[in-house]
Amino acid sequence: MEKFKSGFVSIIGRTNVGKSTLINSLTNQKVAITVNKPQTTRTAIKAIINNSNSQIIITDTPGIHKPRTKLGTVMNETAFTMVGEVDVILFVIEATSETIGKGDRIILDKLKESNKKAILIINKIDLIKREKLLSLIDLYSKEYNFEAVIPISANKRKGMEEIIKEIEKLQELHNDPNNLITNSDGEKDFSIEIYNEYLNNRLDLLTNINRVYANYNTSYITELFNLNLKEQKDFYETRQQRIEEELNQSYDGKKYTPQEKEYWLEKSNNTKTPFEYDFYYGYSNLYNTYELLIFGVIAICICLASVFAGEYQNGTDKILLTTKYGKSKGVTAKIIASYIFATLVFTIYLIFAIGTIFLMFGTDGGNLPIQLSNILSPYALTFFQSLLYNIVISYTVLFGMVGLTLFLSSKLKNPMTVLVIDIAIIMLPVFLSIKSAFGILNKILFLMPYNAIYSNFSQMVSYKLGNIVIDLPMMTIITYIFMMVIALICAKKTYSKHQVE
Repeated sequence: MEKFKSGFVSIIGRTNVGKSTLINSLTNQKVAITVNKPQTTRTAIKAIINNSNSQIIITDTPGIHKPRTKLGTVMNETAFTMVGEVDVILFVIEATSETIGKGDRIILDKLKESNKKAILIINKIDLIKREKLLSLIDLYSKEYNFEAVIPISANKRKGMEEIIKEIEKLQELHNDPNNLITNSDGEKDFSIEIYNEYLNNRLDLLTNINRVYANYNTSYITELFNLNLKEQKDFYETRQQRIEEELNQSYDGKKYTPQEKEYWLEKSNNTKTPFEYDFYYGYSNLYNTYELLIFGVIAICICLASVFAGEYQNGTDKILLTTKYGKSKGVTAKIIASYIFATLVFTIYLIFAIGTIFLMFGTDGGNLPIQLSNILSPYALTFFQSLLYNIVISYTVLFGMVGLTLFLSSKLKNPMTVLVIDIAIIMLPVFLSIKSAFGILNKILFLMPYNAIYSNFSQMVSYKLGNIVIDLPMMTIITYIFMMVIALICAKKTYSKHQVE
């Protein structure tokens, strides 16, 4: 029986030689997923090609160019780093080149240093005559011992089969017994060297693939090694099926309604595929700390707890409520001032929180789909769009809690009592775990401030109002705007009718 081969291939070349077009042609829109190697800046895009007896993971590096900025230097370094981390190199040049330019010369020098197996890909052969092509092949063959030289036209998909055949010949076998050890449980596992070389830097990729192809309720990538890749189905079709499986799950006898299933499946179908991947660690780290914004809300509520209650306690209400505008414009002015204060303080807090993360990890990746952090997310959003959505949600939660705080302050005579109630409402979900997306209690817990202020858009939580289905982020916005309006009306009415003792 022929062994199943799997290996990593890097595409390298100057800017605009057609590397991305080559990837698209090789995959022929059968890309399992497009990803990159994490922990680098402007890193390579990968695509997985599954054939009957092989799996090819292709990496498209940033184009080699003369760097004019620090970023350009980093991009070149990224491309060269990939040379030492893959099994096979595809060196792409343009058929229209008459000599070896500076960029191609730099790449050739790096190839010589690495002594890696490489295939020369001459792209855009439809633009030149055969005689010129032969001359170019001879020129580059004298510079490096290429495993093969393949003339192609990426736009017209000429030469794609030849590339894949050559790659398969050169791939390293990942199921080599020399790569395995016996762990403490007596089971076969990868050695630490193999783990660090092939798995550790690709855990995000492997985890996402695992969630689609392996058991949907496990996150262990070891499940992948039990898959029959020869019978592997289309990645995106399988992903949609996996989402449908989750929608068919029940908890304590509770299930998604037909309307909810239809809503989430349609929402997932609207996601743009294939999922492109680049560096997004700024956003991933941001979302890991985003829930800390709730402490900003708590701090603001502490400051506003005495807006009305403090006057009751200090006796200044006797003065203010007896003035001409004390029960009308005075109340309105207090509310407006409270919201201006809350907005300014929270904005500074937000800028500091987001800015610190972005300064440390950069802002790259905002245009990438949020499915890179959770492959089964049904939301058709980029990281940047989800950030804006989360900011809107954060402000609505803040405004709702400010409204509630002002109402409690107008109703109660002790600021400490107001504060205790606020903190209890905000922090209650910490002590009550959410077990599923079903049940009235769980639906309420999702909407409470501690959970509501941060949405990672990974869960399919919905609220059915008649025939209308509303997802959690939108329901959060609606709930806290409604709470703000009602609370402010009640606060103004309560304080205005307060009788001075």
